[in-house]
Amino acid sequence: MFDVIHPVSRVKCRELFERVLAGERLDHIETVFVTKDGREIVVEGSASCRLEEGRPVSTRGLFRDVTESKRAEEALRESEERYRLLADNVSDVIVTTDLGLRFTYVSPSSVPLLGYGPDEITALTLDQISTPASFKAAAKTLAEEMAAEATGAADPKRSRTVALELIRKDDSIVRVEAKAIFLRDANDKAIGILAVARDVTEREKAEEALRASEERYRALFELSPEAVIVLDPEGTVLDANANAQAWFGLRRQEIVGRKFDTFPFVPEDVKDKTMAAFARRLAGEEVAPYELDVNTPDGKKWRLRVRGEILRNEQGEVVADLVMVSRFPPPEEEAAG
Repeated sequence: MFDVIHPVSRVKCRELFERVLAGERLDHIETVFVTKDGREIVVEGSASCRLEEGRPVSTRGLFRDVTESKRAEEALRESEERYRLLADNVSDVIVTTDLGLRFTYVSPSSVPLLGYGPDEITALTLDQISTPASFKAAAKTLAEEMAAEATGAADPKRSRTVALELIRKDDSIVRVEAKAIFLRDANDKAIGILAVARDVTEREKAEEALRASEERYRALFELSPEAVIVLDPEGTVLDANANAQAWFGLRRQEIVGRKFDTFPFVPEDVKDKTMAAFARRLAGEEVAPYELDVNTPDGKKWRLRVRGEILRNEQGEVVADLVMVSRFPPPEEEAAG
Protein backbone atom coordinates (compact mmCIF):
# COMPACT_ATOMS: atom_id res chain seq x y z
CA MET A 1 0.00 0.00 0.00
CA PHE A 2 2.78 2.43 0.84
CA ASP A 3 4.25 2.02 -2.65
CA VAL A 4 1.48 4.29 -4.03
CA ILE A 5 1.78 6.86 -1.26
CA HIS A 6 4.03 9.81 -1.98
CA PRO A 7 7.20 9.82 0.18
CA VAL A 8 6.27 13.15 1.80
CA SER A 9 2.99 11.62 3.03
CA ARG A 10 4.25 8.25 4.24
CA VAL A 11 5.10 9.18 7.83
CA LYS A 12 1.70 10.78 8.33
CA CYS A 13 -0.06 7.81 6.69
CA ARG A 14 1.78 5.28 8.87
CA GLU A 15 0.56 7.14 11.94
CA LEU A 16 -3.00 7.09 10.58
CA PHE A 17 -2.71 3.40 9.69
CA GLU A 18 -1.69 2.56 13.27
CA ARG A 19 -4.81 4.34 14.53
CA VAL A 20 -6.98 2.38 12.07
CA LEU A 21 -5.42 -0.93 13.16
CA ALA A 22 -6.30 0.02 16.73
CA GLY A 23 -9.95 0.10 15.68
CA GLU A 24 -10.44 3.79 15.00
CA ARG A 25 -12.46 4.83 11.94
CA LEU A 26 -10.93 7.82 10.18
CA ASP A 27 -12.89 10.12 7.90
CA HIS A 28 -11.70 13.11 5.88
CA ILE A 29 -8.22 11.74 5.31
CA GLU A 30 -6.25 13.75 2.76
CA THR A 31 -2.97 12.57 1.31
CA VAL A 32 -0.92 12.39 -1.88
CA PHE A 33 -0.70 9.29 -4.11
CA VAL A 34 1.69 8.62 -7.01
CA THR A 35 0.15 7.06 -10.12
CA LYS A 36 1.76 4.37 -12.29
CA ASP A 37 2.89 7.02 -14.78
CA GLY A 38 4.48 9.12 -12.00
CA ARG A 39 1.82 11.78 -11.58
CA GLU A 40 1.10 13.13 -8.11
CA ILE A 41 -2.57 13.27 -7.19
CA VAL A 42 -4.33 14.53 -4.09
CA VAL A 43 -6.89 12.11 -2.68
CA GLU A 44 -9.31 12.24 0.19
CA GLY A 45 -11.38 9.54 1.80
CA SER A 46 -11.89 7.31 4.84
CA ALA A 47 -10.37 4.18 6.34
CA SER A 48 -11.56 1.55 8.80
CA CYS A 49 -10.49 -1.84 10.12
CA ARG A 50 -12.37 -5.13 10.57
CA LEU A 51 -11.55 -6.76 13.87
CA GLU A 52 -12.10 -10.35 14.98
CA GLU A 53 -11.79 -11.10 18.68
CA GLY A 54 -10.19 -7.67 19.07
CA ARG A 55 -7.53 -8.37 16.46
CA PRO A 56 -7.27 -6.53 13.10
CA VAL A 57 -8.07 -8.81 10.19
CA SER A 58 -8.27 -6.36 7.26
CA THR A 59 -8.54 -2.67 6.49
CA ARG A 60 -10.72 -0.85 3.99
CA GLY A 61 -10.08 2.54 2.44
CA LEU A 62 -12.32 4.55 0.13
CA PHE A 63 -10.56 7.40 -1.69
CA ARG A 64 -11.32 9.72 -4.54
CA ASP A 65 -9.11 11.96 -6.67
CA VAL A 66 -9.60 15.63 -5.66
CA THR A 67 -6.55 17.06 -7.43
CA GLU A 68 -8.46 19.39 -9.74
CA SER A 69 -10.81 20.64 -7.05
CA LYS A 70 -7.84 21.30 -4.77
CA ARG A 71 -6.13 23.26 -7.51
CA ALA A 72 -9.30 25.25 -8.04
CA GLU A 73 -9.57 25.90 -4.29
CA GLU A 74 -5.95 27.04 -4.16
CA ALA A 75 -6.43 29.33 -7.15
CA LEU A 76 -9.56 30.75 -5.55
CA ARG A 77 -7.78 31.24 -2.24
CA GLU A 78 -4.90 33.05 -3.95
CA SER A 79 -7.36 35.16 -5.91
CA GLU A 80 -9.27 36.06 -2.75
CA GLU A 81 -6.02 36.91 -0.97
CA ARG A 82 -5.01 39.23 -3.81
CA TYR A 83 -8.49 40.76 -3.84
CA ARG A 84 -8.42 41.24 -0.08
CA LEU A 85 -4.95 42.81 -0.26
CA LEU A 86 -6.18 45.21 -2.92
CA ALA A 87 -9.50 45.97 -1.26
CA ASP A 88 -7.91 46.57 2.14
CA ASN A 89 -5.29 49.01 0.84
CA VAL A 90 -6.87 51.12 -1.90
CA SER A 91 -7.96 54.68 -1.18
CA ASP A 92 -11.26 54.18 -3.00
CA VAL A 93 -13.97 52.46 -0.99
CA ILE A 94 -14.84 48.96 -2.20
CA VAL A 95 -18.16 47.52 -1.09
CA THR A 96 -20.28 44.50 -1.85
CA THR A 97 -24.00 44.30 -1.17
CA ASP A 98 -26.77 41.82 -1.66
CA LEU A 99 -29.57 42.59 -4.08
CA GLY A 100 -31.41 44.37 -1.28
CA LEU A 101 -28.56 46.91 -1.03
CA ARG A 102 -27.47 45.54 2.35
CA PHE A 103 -23.69 45.66 2.84
CA THR A 104 -21.80 42.38 2.92
CA TYR A 105 -18.26 43.80 2.73
CA VAL A 106 -16.74 47.28 3.13
CA SER A 107 -13.03 48.07 2.70
CA PRO A 108 -11.08 49.82 5.50
CA SER A 109 -10.85 52.97 3.36
CA SER A 110 -14.38 53.72 4.58
CA VAL A 111 -12.85 55.29 7.68
CA PRO A 112 -11.23 58.35 6.04
CA LEU A 113 -14.18 58.74 3.66
CA LEU A 114 -17.13 58.30 6.01
CA GLY A 115 -15.74 58.11 9.52
CA TYR A 116 -17.31 54.66 9.96
CA GLY A 117 -15.25 51.49 10.24
CA PRO A 118 -16.13 48.49 8.04
CA ASP A 119 -17.92 46.67 10.87
CA GLU A 120 -20.00 49.75 11.63
CA ILE A 121 -21.11 50.17 8.02
CA THR A 122 -21.98 46.49 7.50
CA ALA A 123 -24.39 46.90 10.41
CA LEU A 124 -26.12 49.71 8.49
CA THR A 125 -28.05 49.88 5.23
CA LEU A 126 -27.45 52.21 2.32
CA ASP A 127 -30.51 54.32 3.09
CA GLN A 128 -29.06 55.04 6.56
CA ILE A 129 -25.85 56.59 5.20
CA SER A 130 -27.16 58.35 2.10
CA THR A 131 -29.44 61.29 1.49
CA PRO A 132 -33.02 60.40 0.48
CA ALA A 133 -32.45 61.62 -3.08
CA SER A 134 -29.30 59.54 -3.42
CA PHE A 135 -30.89 56.38 -2.07
CA LYS A 136 -33.78 56.90 -4.47
CA ALA A 137 -31.29 57.25 -7.34
CA ALA A 138 -29.45 54.08 -6.28
CA ALA A 139 -32.72 52.10 -5.95
CA LYS A 140 -33.90 53.36 -9.35
CA THR A 141 -30.61 52.32 -10.98
CA LEU A 142 -30.84 48.87 -9.40
CA ALA A 143 -34.46 48.47 -10.57
CA GLU A 144 -33.42 49.38 -14.12
CA GLU A 145 -30.58 46.87 -14.08
CA MET A 146 -32.75 44.09 -12.62
CA ALA A 147 -35.29 44.76 -15.38
CA ALA A 148 -32.48 44.46 -17.93
CA GLU A 149 -31.41 41.19 -16.26
CA ALA A 150 -34.92 39.81 -16.65
CA THR A 151 -34.72 40.19 -20.43
CA GLY A 152 -31.78 37.81 -20.60
CA ALA A 153 -30.21 39.98 -23.31
CA ALA A 154 -28.19 42.42 -21.18
CA ASP A 155 -24.39 42.28 -21.17
CA PRO A 156 -23.39 40.46 -17.95
CA LYS A 157 -20.17 42.49 -17.79
CA ARG A 158 -21.88 45.88 -17.97
CA SER A 159 -21.42 48.52 -15.28
CA ARG A 160 -23.26 51.63 -14.12
CA THR A 161 -21.89 54.80 -12.58
CA VAL A 162 -24.04 56.80 -10.19
CA ALA A 163 -23.38 60.00 -8.24
CA LEU A 164 -24.36 59.80 -4.56
CA GLU A 165 -24.36 62.03 -1.51
CA LEU A 166 -23.37 60.05 1.57
CA ILE A 167 -23.77 61.08 5.20
CA ARG A 168 -20.57 60.86 7.21
CA LYS A 169 -20.49 59.81 10.85
CA ASP A 170 -20.24 63.47 11.87
CA ASP A 171 -23.40 64.20 9.77
CA SER A 172 -21.47 66.11 7.09
CA ILE A 173 -22.13 65.28 3.44
CA VAL A 174 -19.57 63.82 1.04
CA ARG A 175 -20.19 63.40 -2.68
CA VAL A 176 -19.01 60.18 -4.25
CA GLU A 177 -19.03 58.63 -7.68
CA ALA A 178 -19.72 54.89 -7.53
CA LYS A 179 -19.14 52.43 -10.36
CA ALA A 180 -20.99 49.16 -9.83
CA ILE A 181 -21.30 45.74 -11.46
CA PHE A 182 -23.26 42.63 -10.56
CA LEU A 183 -21.64 39.75 -8.67
CA ARG A 184 -22.67 36.48 -10.29
CA ASP A 185 -22.79 32.80 -9.39
CA ALA A 186 -21.47 29.90 -11.49
CA ASN A 187 -24.59 30.09 -13.66
CA ASP A 188 -24.06 33.83 -14.33
CA LYS A 189 -27.06 34.75 -12.20
CA ALA A 190 -26.82 38.11 -10.41
CA ILE A 191 -26.48 37.50 -6.67
CA GLY A 192 -25.04 40.79 -5.41
CA ILE A 193 -23.33 44.04 -6.29
CA LEU A 194 -19.68 45.08 -6.28
CA ALA A 195 -19.11 48.85 -6.24
CA VAL A 196 -16.08 51.11 -6.08
CA ALA A 197 -16.80 54.57 -4.67
CA ARG A 198 -14.55 57.61 -4.97
CA ASP A 199 -14.75 60.93 -3.15
CA VAL A 200 -15.42 63.60 -5.78
CA THR A 201 -16.22 66.46 -3.40
CA GLU A 202 -12.97 68.33 -4.01
CA ARG A 203 -13.05 67.55 -7.72
CA GLU A 204 -16.55 68.99 -8.03
CA LYS A 205 -15.53 72.07 -6.04
CA ALA A 206 -12.59 72.53 -8.40
CA GLU A 207 -14.84 72.02 -11.42
CA GLU A 208 -17.31 74.57 -10.05
CA ALA A 209 -14.51 77.04 -9.42
CA LEU A 210 -13.23 76.43 -12.94
CA ARG A 211 -16.69 77.00 -14.40
CA ALA A 212 -17.03 80.24 -12.43
CA SER A 213 -13.57 81.31 -13.58
CA GLU A 214 -14.41 80.51 -17.20
CA GLU A 215 -17.66 82.45 -16.93
CA ARG A 216 -15.79 85.47 -15.56
CA TYR A 217 -13.19 85.12 -18.30
CA ARG A 218 -15.88 84.91 -20.97
CA ALA A 219 -17.63 88.00 -19.59
CA LEU A 220 -14.38 89.99 -19.58
CA PHE A 221 -13.47 88.59 -22.99
CA GLU A 222 -16.73 89.63 -24.62
CA LEU A 223 -17.16 92.95 -22.81
CA SER A 224 -13.61 94.16 -23.34
CA PRO A 225 -13.44 97.53 -25.17
CA GLU A 226 -10.54 96.04 -27.12
CA ALA A 227 -10.57 93.49 -29.90
CA VAL A 228 -9.20 90.28 -28.38
CA ILE A 229 -7.87 87.40 -30.49
CA VAL A 230 -6.43 84.16 -29.15
CA LEU A 231 -3.88 82.41 -31.39
CA ASP A 232 -2.40 78.94 -31.04
CA PRO A 233 1.41 78.52 -31.39
CA GLU A 234 0.94 78.02 -35.14
CA GLY A 235 -0.82 81.36 -35.59
CA THR A 236 -4.30 79.89 -36.02
CA VAL A 237 -7.15 81.78 -34.38
CA LEU A 238 -8.67 79.89 -31.45
CA ASP A 239 -11.15 82.55 -30.37
CA ALA A 240 -12.16 86.13 -31.10
CA ASN A 241 -14.45 88.41 -29.14
CA ALA A 242 -17.34 90.53 -30.44
CA ASN A 243 -15.16 93.60 -31.08
CA ALA A 244 -12.71 91.59 -33.17
CA GLN A 245 -15.58 90.26 -35.26
CA ALA A 246 -17.04 93.75 -35.77
CA TRP A 247 -13.71 95.46 -36.53
CA PHE A 248 -12.67 92.89 -39.10
CA GLY A 249 -16.16 92.63 -40.56
CA LEU A 250 -16.21 88.84 -40.12
CA ARG A 251 -18.40 86.45 -38.20
CA ARG A 252 -16.82 84.31 -35.50
CA GLN A 253 -17.00 81.16 -37.62
CA GLU A 254 -15.13 83.03 -40.37
CA ILE A 255 -12.34 84.00 -37.97
CA VAL A 256 -11.82 80.95 -35.75
CA GLY A 257 -9.77 78.24 -37.40
CA ARG A 258 -7.98 80.44 -39.95
CA LYS A 259 -4.48 81.88 -39.89
CA PHE A 260 -4.30 85.48 -38.75
CA ASP A 261 -2.16 86.44 -41.74
CA THR A 262 -4.99 85.43 -44.11
CA PHE A 263 -7.44 88.03 -42.79
CA PRO A 264 -8.86 90.27 -45.54
CA PHE A 265 -8.68 94.08 -45.33
CA VAL A 266 -5.33 93.91 -43.52
CA PRO A 267 -2.34 95.21 -45.56
CA GLU A 268 0.50 92.78 -46.13
CA ASP A 269 3.01 94.94 -44.27
CA VAL A 270 0.67 95.01 -41.29
CA LYS A 271 0.32 91.21 -41.41
CA ASP A 272 4.09 90.83 -41.66
CA LYS A 273 4.72 93.07 -38.65
CA THR A 274 2.03 91.35 -36.60
CA MET A 275 3.31 87.84 -37.37
CA ALA A 276 6.91 88.91 -36.72
CA ALA A 277 5.94 90.21 -33.29
CA PHE A 278 4.03 86.96 -32.69
CA ALA A 279 7.14 84.91 -33.56
CA ARG A 280 9.32 87.01 -31.26
CA ARG A 281 6.93 86.48 -28.33
CA LEU A 282 6.94 82.74 -28.98
CA ALA A 283 10.74 82.84 -28.86
CA GLY A 284 10.55 84.38 -25.38
CA GLU A 285 11.30 88.00 -26.28
CA GLU A 286 9.62 90.96 -24.64
CA VAL A 287 7.73 92.80 -27.38
CA ALA A 288 6.57 96.34 -26.65
CA PRO A 289 3.10 97.42 -27.84
CA TYR A 290 3.19 98.73 -31.41
CA GLU A 291 0.87 100.68 -33.68
CA LEU A 292 -0.51 99.88 -37.14
CA ASP A 293 -2.70 101.77 -39.61
CA VAL A 294 -5.48 99.79 -41.28
CA ASN A 295 -8.58 100.31 -43.39
CA THR A 296 -11.85 98.73 -42.28
CA PRO A 297 -14.34 97.13 -44.68
CA ASP A 298 -16.46 100.31 -44.59
CA GLY A 299 -13.51 102.39 -45.84
CA LYS A 300 -12.56 104.06 -42.57
CA LYS A 301 -8.94 104.40 -41.48
CA TRP A 302 -7.93 103.39 -37.98
CA ARG A 303 -4.75 103.28 -36.03
CA LEU A 304 -4.40 100.06 -34.03
CA ARG A 305 -2.37 99.67 -30.89
CA VAL A 306 -1.40 96.02 -30.51
CA ARG A 307 -0.05 94.21 -27.47
CA GLY A 308 0.30 90.50 -26.86
CA GLU A 309 0.89 88.06 -24.03
CA ILE A 310 2.00 84.45 -24.21
CA LEU A 311 -0.10 82.00 -22.18
CA ARG A 312 1.60 78.89 -20.80
CA ASN A 313 0.40 75.75 -19.02
CA GLU A 314 1.72 74.42 -15.70
CA GLN A 315 4.58 72.69 -17.53
CA GLY A 316 5.68 76.00 -19.03
CA GLU A 317 4.59 75.02 -22.53
CA VAL A 318 3.12 77.71 -24.80
CA VAL A 319 -0.58 77.10 -25.34
CA ALA A 320 -1.72 80.42 -26.82
CA ASP A 321 -0.91 84.03 -27.62
CA LEU A 322 -3.42 86.56 -26.34
CA VAL A 323 -3.50 89.52 -28.73
CA MET A 324 -5.30 92.68 -27.55
CA VAL A 325 -5.99 95.48 -30.00
CA SER A 326 -7.28 98.98 -29.23
CA ARG A 327 -8.13 101.41 -32.03
CA PHE A 328 -8.44 105.15 -32.55
CA PRO A 329 -8.43 107.47 -35.57
CA PRO A 330 -4.97 108.25 -37.00
CA PRO A 331 -3.66 111.75 -36.12
CA GLU A 332 -4.39 113.15 -39.59
CA GLU A 333 -7.97 111.95 -39.40
CA GLU A 334 -8.38 113.54 -35.98
CA ALA A 335 -6.96 116.82 -37.31
CA ALA A 336 -9.26 116.72 -40.34
CA GLY A 337 -12.17 116.02 -38.06
